[in-house]
Amino acid sequence: MEQIVLVEMVLGAWNKYIEQLDDFFDNLPDDDFDLEVYPGKNRVRYIIGHLTAVNDGILSLLGAGEPLYPELIDEFLIKSYRAGSSGHSINDLRIYWRNVNRTLTTYFSTMPLSEWFKKNAGISEGDFLREPRCNKLNIVLTKTHHLVYHLGQLTLLNSKIRNMAS
Repeated sequence: MEQIVLVEMVLGAWNKYIEQLDDFFDNLPDDDFDLEVYPGKNRVRYIIGHLTAVNDGILSLLGAGEPLYPELIDEFLIKSYRAGSSGHSINDLRIYWRNVNRTLTTYFSTMPLSEWFKKNAGISEGDFLREPRCNKLNIVLTKTHHLVYHLGQLTLLNSKIRNMAS
């Protein structure tokens, strides 16, 4: 009983923040994707690509397959956010974002409860025995924190946009 409540809490938070980010990305005009959150810091274009690449990596950590868009890894995980403009259109990035998160949501909904507490693919058996919290559910929990961090950046930018418009 306690395990199911824990899984529901983590997935509830994940879904809540994915929905908030969906709303932000869907309602932001394409031209605003090149705005910086703060001078010299992340642009919205980088944030959507970065979050998509990170979330895409969850699939392999859960043992659910390879990333859908491995071409995003170099640009949004390895290179700096200051590396320049993206080779991907805003429309493509929105589609990738939706596809990755739809795939994850479907996978999450089919995972048996016991599977959430098994080791993730990024840790050895020996390390998992010493650190059993390095399970699949913890992957989603830590990635949810990552979503919230960047959602905070976007919220700051959104308030700046509203102030500029008034």
